[in-house]
Amino acid sequence: MLPYRQVKMPLCARLSPPPKRTSPGMVLLLAPYSIDYFDTLSHLFATHFAGSHPREATPLSFLNVRQEKDEMLRAFIDRFRKAALRMPNLTQEMILQCMALTLKPSPFTDNIYLRPPASMHELKLRVADYIRMEEMKTLRTKFCTDYTPSVPKIDKTPSRSYSRPKEPRPPQFSRYVPLSVPWSRLLNEALQADLIPPPRKTLNPPNADMTKYCKYHRNNGHTTYECKALQDTIEELIRIGHLRRFLKCIL
Repeated sequence: MLPYRQVKMPLCARLSPPPKRTSPGMVLLLAPYSIDYFDTLSHLFATHFAGSHPREATPLSFLNVRQEKDEMLRAFIDRFRKAALRMPNLTQEMILQCMALTLKPSPFTDNIYLRPPASMHELKLRVADYIRMEEMKTLRTKFCTDYTPSVPKIDKTPSRSYSRPKEPRPPQFSRYVPLSVPWSRLLNEALQADLIPPPRKTLNPPNADMTKYCKYHRNNGHTTYECKALQDTIEELIRIGHLRRFLKCIL
């Protein structure tokens, strides 16, 4: 055996041409006179470079290829395919089972659970359909977001319970059917039957006669009998078939 001290050329040069660029992990530094036998060199070599030896992928490591929460189906399928290529002896059943376990909850996952693909060709067709559907949904959402017209802001300030007084309006009808009961009685009947919404209280008009009160407007200035708005409302109800039992005669 040739002693280590008599080796004039570095060992790496005697084995193969040295690489142009080397990383720290590719260099094995030996102290002078530290190698006495080839077994010692072989042991140091195997120990130093054992970590750089490529390891075979296993089905357990294949399960770590999981689809992220915000990851598109196309991106996940690309990662899944690359991981499958690195794994030897991978059967079709193992691919289908691992994909079903690593997909995030989605319509595509539900489809795989409901009807497992019978072949890899069927799986590719389904993947292509759902990728196209997912990308079209994303494009439509982006389009709607970019081109949605601005909606004017709605003032959510609560309105006052009192509305402004309105000017007296002229009668809506030229003729009114004769009634057998007062207007206040018809107002109560309409409210109990939910034919009209509950009246809101309005402010008194300027120079209102405080001796007169209207139950329909809940303010002063005129009486319930004189209220033209109430008369028009009751007349409309009667003409569509309500409160007709309170008529003196049917026209």
